[in-house]
Amino acid sequence: AMALTRLNLAQLQLQEGDVEGGVAELEALHRADPANMGVLLYLCRGLAQRGNPDDLRAVLERLSASTEAARYVDLQECRAYALFQLGELDAAEAAFGELLESGPDNPFAITGMIKVLGQRGDYDGMKAYVERRQALDGGDAVSALQADLSAL
Repeated sequence: AMALTRLNLAQLQLQEGDVEGGVAELEALHRADPANMGVLLYLCRGLAQRGNPDDLRAVLERLSASTEAARYVDLQECRAYALFQLGELDAAEAAFGELLESGPDNPFAITGMIKVLGQRGDYDGMKAYVERRQALDGGDAVSALQADLSAL
């Protein structure tokens, strides 16, 4: 119960903008229980939120060090996001592609492909993903897509 309270407090710190404090608490929780995938997920999200290249590389290191991480979509999304933010477009495209293989309607992965292809200037390739996103979102496609793109 204590660890759960600490996890909740760390999440609250992140939400309120105390990224340093939240990440420090999550680091401690992760050291105490490296097999806890929930803690690993929030740690990776906190590091990605801080967003400097060292933090993004730390996300990739933590995820590659965990044999279990590959089984969790949320953790694989963190990996793809970190690769994209680091400018590793080939690896990011492959990671978003793997997410789409296991979940063809994953809006995060579709948006990731749009961002990768957009960075490359591959607007023809991008168009198919924009259409997939629109099909998923129905009538409110454009504003939903804009919200997701600004979140990436």
